Amino acid sequence: MLPIVKYPEVVRQFSRHFRDLFRHSGQYSSFRQYLAWLMVSENKTVAGICENFTFGKSANSVDHFLIHSDWSEQGLNKNRIELLHRCSELGSQPAGVCCIDDTFNHKTGTKIENVEKHFHHTEGRFLLAHSTVTCHHKDKKVNYPIDLRP
Repeated sequence: MLPIVKYPEVVRQFSRHFRDLFRHSGQYSSFRQYLAWLMVSENKTVAGICENFTFGKSANSVDHFLIHSDWSEQGLNKNRIELLHRCSELGSQPAGVCCIDDTFNHKTGTKIENVEKHFHHTEGRFLLAHSTVTCHHKDKKVNYPIDLRP
């Protein structure tokens, strides 16, 4: 993959809608770097974020931003949903539905953080797994995630 020398235009354009969620420019910079990485990087690890950028934060800085920084995940999601609704081509339609789905990520170790036994309704038995419940908006025009909860 070619190195990323500047943020893609879509990141520069839309990231400004989230600027007020971050306490300082370092957090905002890490957010923009992470957003750009999600869009263009083939390497889906934190280290992969940094190896593709010719500018920006180290892997430790991005890791700290994702895990330990005090920005609001709920605020970011709220701004994202509001932005989606303001875009005329993405705005929800009155005939839309809210789809809720649970997904299991099977695990074999009992010492993994937050792993629990969950009843898997399609297999008819309990499985050791992480369970994630997602909510999507879907109508004739668009389909986008609203939220997720472990």
